[in-house]
Amino acid sequence: MRPWGMRFAGVLPEDAPDPGVAAMAQARALPVPVRTLVAQPTLARIAHPSLMSTGEPPTAASVSWSYTLWRVPGAPDDPANLADLDDATRESLDAEPPWPRPAWLVASLEWMRRPMLWEAVRTTWDPPLVARAADPLADALRQHVAYVAVNRFDEARGPDARWDRPELEAASAWNPAEVLVDGVAVDGVRLDGDPHVLGLGAVLADGAILTAALPRAELAHVRVAFETVAW
Repeated sequence: MRPWGMRFAGVLPEDAPDPGVAAMAQARALPVPVRTLVAQPTLARIAHPSLMSTGEPPTAASVSWSYTLWRVPGAPDDPANLADLDDATRESLDAEPPWPRPAWLVASLEWMRRPMLWEAVRTTWDPPLVARAADPLADALRQHVAYVAVNRFDEARGPDARWDRPELEAASAWNPAEVLVDGVAVDGVRLDGDPHVLGLGAVLADGAILTAALPRAELAHVRVAFETVAW
């Protein structure tokens, strides 16, 4: 799949368009509804999703949402609501360049100061995967959990813990689970193989594959229930 993300280099003019707007438009145009975690005091959904697509026009796509985590809602200056940053990262965020920056870029840098549930909820529309895979939900959930684990927890796991993750293949890691979507309990699965990331997923009646990859250390702050995005 082709990723749509906020990758950029060099000096951007102050009026540079927000790349997230294109991702939002494509997400809204998907043939299936997009889901998110339900609104709750401890989470603020990042304005635009991450989108990956295949083909032009797309024949498959996935939409992922990230969230700022407020461990202590209503107290932005509480140390619990600040990310654990190294000195170099903090200095980089504090540095003011001698040129104006787009407002969306400034906002995205501010997100980095806060704890985050990164690409935590994903809606996948992939008819080719459904047609070819013996268990498309397992494939989608395994990929999602591995993606978050690789990108957010590799340092904790060690240099060899990349995409080869036999712990996500073990039968003992997979268990039936109810997934709450728009107030209705849906039969799904729970993936417990990764020590840092909990996986949860379900195939929904409209054909969407809903998956979540949630940091275990923050589960006490999150209500794990989902709803359809109201655009």
